[in-house]
Amino acid sequence: MMGLLPTELIGSIFSFLTHDLETLELCSAAHPFFSLLAERYLYYDILVNTTNRGKVSKLGTQLAQKPRFLRYPRTLEFRDSAFISIPQLVQEVVSIVSMIPRMTNLLSLTLSVKTSGRGSLFANPDFISALQTCLQQSRIQQVSLCNVHGFPLTVLDYGQSIRHLTLLDCIAKTEPRSEVPPQLLERLVLRSDYDLEVHTWIIGRMANLKFLSFHTRDMDHWGTFPGLLALCSGSLAGLHIYSISNVCTQSPCDIFLELTHAS
Repeated sequence: MMGLLPTELIGSIFSFLTHDLETLELCSAAHPFFSLLAERYLYYDILVNTTNRGKVSKLGTQLAQKPRFLRYPRTLEFRDSAFISIPQLVQEVVSIVSMIPRMTNLLSLTLSVKTSGRGSLFANPDFISALQTCLQQSRIQQVSLCNVHGFPLTVLDYGQSIRHLTLLDCIAKTEPRSEVPPQLLERLVLRSDYDLEVHTWIIGRMANLKFLSFHTRDMDHWGTFPGLLALCSGSLAGLHIYSISNVCTQSPCDIFLELTHAS
């Protein structure tokens, strides 16, 4: 096969397998040449799940021993659905976070949890400090926070390249306002529950917003929508409203509007 197909074509075939890691790993194991071609796609989307301590440790070792792998990631997700405060595991995760500034092609960072409180990775001060530093030193454009309770939103202020933000069921930590000038977002997705801290934080970041997605069933949250819309009325080009049942209809709605402005 290697004598019949150009290297570029084999690499292109592997690129279609970025979401099928099992097949990609099998291809990689088939021949050392394939392994070299496939490795960039194996690390294209990285999931760090702290429920599997062995994989976290293995990933940290691979990235530390083979720095070329740091060029490959485009998306990185941290998930701690059942995190246990093991000091060694915390340090392994913090070590991976500290490598983010060297992931020069990383575009998207997702912080996803299913539990809150002292056992959550995102309540750990070492992780928060490392995250703040990496955001300050990297060029990540897209950040998603999912099911995060007690997260200090001002940490995101250090990511001045962040333009796309998704907040899904997020309750922010009460804290003094950041001294870092707020970055202007271009895309904002608000889904389900969020609190006054989140609302206050996003207000100063909407003046240049081009797309707003608003998903809620909560009447109180719906009451804040007109004010948010007014803040970005001069720049908004796309608006997505989902699930406004019991507010203006008897059944859920899914509405997308593409807006245009006179020049």
